[in-house]
Amino acid sequence: MRTLLLLPFFHYLSGLFVLSIGWFILPDRPVSSLFPAASRPWMALDLKDVIFGLLGISAVFGLIQIDRRRERASEARCQALLEETRGRIEGMARLNRLGETLNRPMSIEEAAEAIGQGAMRLVNADRAVLFLYGGGTEIVCGWSHGLSDAFLVGTSPHILGHFQRPHSREIRARLFDDLELVTGELPYRELSHQEGFRAIGVTQLLLEDRPLAALACIFNQPHAWSDTEREVLEAFSRQAAIALENVRLYDDLQTSYLQSVLALAKSMDARDTYTADHSQRLANWAYQIARRMGCTDVELQEIHWATLLHDIGKLGVPDAILSKPGPLDEKEWEIMKRHPETGASIVGKVKKLAGVAPIVRAHHEKFDGTGYPDGRRGEQIPKGARILKVADAYGAITDQRAYRAARSHAEALEEIHHCSGTDFDPRVVEVFLSMFKPTARLVKPASMPESVPLEA
Repeated sequence: MRTLLLLPFFHYLSGLFVLSIGWFILPDRPVSSLFPAASRPWMALDLKDVIFGLLGISAVFGLIQIDRRRERASEARCQALLEETRGRIEGMARLNRLGETLNRPMSIEEAAEAIGQGAMRLVNADRAVLFLYGGGTEIVCGWSHGLSDAFLVGTSPHILGHFQRPHSREIRARLFDDLELVTGELPYRELSHQEGFRAIGVTQLLLEDRPLAALACIFNQPHAWSDTEREVLEAFSRQAAIALENVRLYDDLQTSYLQSVLALAKSMDARDTYTADHSQRLANWAYQIARRMGCTDVELQEIHWATLLHDIGKLGVPDAILSKPGPLDEKEWEIMKRHPETGASIVGKVKKLAGVAPIVRAHHEKFDGTGYPDGRRGEQIPKGARILKVADAYGAITDQRAYRAARSHAEALEEIHHCSGTDFDPRVVEVFLSMFKPTARLVKPASMPESVPLEA
């Protein structure tokens, strides 16, 4: 007679303890025949039954190991999926923040910098460069970080070589994990050796199939580009293209507005019965003063534009007041005194003239605080306005006006000297008067065409 012996085994599977059964078939033989040391009359086991039972146990433990491997593989897949999802969420969040940055008003240069720095942060790149398309096939560097001039000059004609042609309509990013392992010719491979980087990703900024720029993100060491990085980089390039086009359109609008303002300013010269070249002569005098006072190139440009536009606010003053042959009454004078504020408001609408508007507003302030519209005094008055006031006063004295005849050069210098410290900044007066000494040497102003807006 044979007996079936069932042995329970517990093992852990997918978070649960599972009961498995191993078995032995026991023949009707004394256990002492196999195990002489046994002191109790157990039934002995047949050899084939022992083997069969052991195989059953092995099968159970094999299933346990398979279950554990599957469990670990499943956990690994879940972890990878979790990391990928987290990466996508973080990437979209960074894209959203960058979108807010790119949507604010800015110049082309500011936009190029924002796009380049944003791309670096987006993929944690070590370096980056943004090439802008000019007319035809021209490509210029709009912004770069961590790259030499030799690289930029050598790369710019070829950076889009792998896009097949300069006006390719492809937006899909070209990503290279390790340039040392890539076969075939790349336009920047040799230069990459000189610069010391290993990985690069390049994408175009396209708007309605029209290429605007090319963006390259660079890594010093090999970099395994992920699908998430590709997606966010391509999404960012589309977002950046829209921002770049908006900036260009806004810049064109600002330039058009400025041209209109300049045309109105020229008309003001004639309307206010000035000589035809009044503003240009004023700009030359202000330039000579400013240069002698050590003004920067930016300040020189701002003063130049302020002299051309300082009376633009008189557009709001009736002709009857501007051309009145006698003194203005109190009401008329109040209207006239508004023109600096009106002029500053007109000029202030041009972003590139942000530094000019305060000069226009303050050009009738007096050094002793008795001027208008704000009653500023001394150093509270912008330097450009203090310079412009002296130059404007000289022009006002020596030009023919409706309410009085022109006075001589000597009389103008005497009047300006007399009002030093009250109407005018003494330092500005000193510099201005020195310009007319026999030993004075005037410097030809730098070329500043009226049709070209201030540099950003």
